[in-house]
Amino acid sequence: MVGDSEARVWARAEELLALLRYQTPEHVHLEAEMDGDLACRLPRDRVRQALLNLVLNSVQALGDGEGTVLLHGHREGNRLVLTVTDDGPGFPPGLLKASGPQTFRSGRVGGTGLGLAMVRRLAADLGGEIVLENREPRGARVR
Repeated sequence: MVGDSEARVWARAEELLALLRYQTPEHVHLEAEMDGDLACRLPRDRVRQALLNLVLNSVQALGDGEGTVLLHGHREGNRLVLTVTDDGPGFPPGLLKASGPQTFRSGRVGGTGLGLAMVRRLAADLGGEIVLENREPRGARVR
């Protein structure tokens, strides 16, 4: 096994989705696609929490409808790119504006706005960024 600060991304993604399947309605399908044997040196617990937030947001966005949440990972140069995609209703237009996710502002009833803000902070702390986009004909993607 790789050291604590390093993780085989595929194994970690599968482990996370296995845990989330117990909290996910049967009509929502969770899938992972990872290119090759990706490994990275990232703060494991913070990345896990970020992915947990993103996947749960997607599951909640699907509501009672059948759908799929896909966790995808690949390398672009020396960067790891993780993407969570769903086929739900997509992001509200206001969230996609230049300001992006803001703490304590949520487009979801009962949401705190902390999940996406935490993901944004982690990405910035690691020298990256998050990109929110809607998919056609429907769905959302966080990259």
